[in-house]
Amino acid sequence: MTKVKGLTTKTKRVLCFFRQFRIKNCSFMDRCCGVAHYMAFEGKYGASVVTSGGGDEEPIAQFMNHFLITTGVIPVGSVWATMGTIVGEDFPGEILRQARELGKKLVRSWKEGAVVPETEEVRKSFKERMRRLMLYRKEDWPYEYEFWKTHRGLK
Repeated sequence: MTKVKGLTTKTKRVLCFFRQFRIKNCSFMDRCCGVAHYMAFEGKYGASVVTSGGGDEEPIAQFMNHFLITTGVIPVGSVWATMGTIVGEDFPGEILRQARELGKKLVRSWKEGAVVPETEEVRKSFKERMRRLMLYRKEDWPYEYEFWKTHRGLK
């Protein structure tokens, strides 16, 4: 990993974690280029659910929600649990409450066609990036190009 001066210990740990996460666990996300190229889930709603043994789940949830955006999903939030801190077999009441609230928010967002301002600019920017990519690679990717012409108004 590239050394950068001035980073806090926590930031270094997060960067190291992302590197390991990317290498070991992101092959699924990495192999979803078709879903991202088409933004195949555009207009769908989603949420990220993260569990870990040792904590620091929030950056992982943020990473997962960003991935959802690149597939067209409108993420409405996330919930997480540090499994190493849970005693017994049941999730603590607060985590269960957060999960239920996130589920309700997911359904409500879908029913109301909610726009999530925090993610809308990222989604629009990524969609424009994919639009330009389709124009640039139209001869190499004829199927994707035709999909964008038919379903995404590409001219």
